[in-house]
Amino acid sequence: MDNPTPDFQGARIALGVSIEAAATATRIKRHYLEWLEQGQLDKFPSPAQAQGFGRAYASFLGIDNPGQRGAASQIKSPAEPAPAVDHAAAEQIFAALGARLKFSRERLGLSLPDTASHTHIPEHYLGYMEAGDFGAFPSPVQARGMLSNYAAFLGTEENELLLQFAEGLQAGHQARAAADTSRPRARRRPWRLLPSWLAPYLSREIVLIALLSSGLTAIFLWSTGQVLSVQGQLTPQPTAPPLGQAVLSSPTPEPSATEASLAPQPELPVLVEAPPEEATPVAITPEAGQGPIQVFLIVRQRTYLRVIVDGVEQFDGRAAPGANLSFSGQQTVSVAVGNGAAVQAYYNQTDLGALGIQGEAISITFTPEEVTTPTATVASGPPTPTATAPP
Repeated sequence: MDNPTPDFQGARIALGVSIEAAATATRIKRHYLEWLEQGQLDKFPSPAQAQGFGRAYASFLGIDNPGQRGAASQIKSPAEPAPAVDHAAAEQIFAALGARLKFSRERLGLSLPDTASHTHIPEHYLGYMEAGDFGAFPSPVQARGMLSNYAAFLGTEENELLLQFAEGLQAGHQARAAADTSRPRARRRPWRLLPSWLAPYLSREIVLIALLSSGLTAIFLWSTGQVLSVQGQLTPQPTAPPLGQAVLSSPTPEPSATEASLAPQPELPVLVEAPPEEATPVAITPEAGQGPIQVFLIVRQRTYLRVIVDGVEQFDGRAAPGANLSFSGQQTVSVAVGNGAAVQAYYNQTDLGALGIQGEAISITFTPEEVTTPTATVASGPPTPTATAPP
């Protein structure tokens, strides 16, 4: 505002009213009043708010009409009767605002449905604004927003309409505040449930919680007693003994010696040991190798087998039935088998047959000149190899 601001602070001090009391009476925040008194109008969110709050504060201090003391003079003497407040002031302001909106719309030749479709404001809200019934809106904030959009659409002075709306709200607040101050407050009756000597030590909340806890405890005890009473009235019904006990307790007659001898004896099953797994014999002619030692092994049964050729291990593991293994060496070929009957050997194209009997562990060494097998002796020490001429 370019107009010089009134001396709000001087008028308030002259009336002897504190800024806190002024903020409470006018329902205007304290920092807004301080901005008005210091002339810092640029701090307000909008010029319309600055103008509206300035008018309300000036009316409160009696600056607009110097012949009157203003509403602030009533704060110094609360015993004096409050002045009559015109409750219809807010309604008159809102009615004038609504009539202005309606006149602007009709001047443009628009109907309410057409205006609602252009402004996206529900038609009934437009009717509320033109009728001046701003109390029908959910909140003043929503009413102010719709009013701003409607005024911008009609091309009217938006700030002036918003200022008029703020004056209507301020008039309504003052009317309600005056009605609250003039209405006598009902005195609270003292709580007389507790004796005077016990009231300072116990509060009403503590007593209510104690009563509620006592009621819940009584309900729990009564429910428990009812359950126990019902269980005591039930007649126990005889139950049959368990099946295992009935079987064990029934006497079994023992047969006499004659009956035992004449009774047929059950035949015991005869366990027949299955023969070891053997592969189907196949006529095989071993092939000749390149070294001086040619060993060809045919696995008849599953067994453990280890073969070392010239000091190098070439097989170590379980051999499956039907496997044909050929080894060729220069100096030695050593064969160790867990079951001698499981392996048939050919040495330099000569069939040696099975290396041993069923279940016998065999260790045999083939050289270019002979076949040797270690022989166990009574004395301790390593077995002495026995030379066997090749067939």
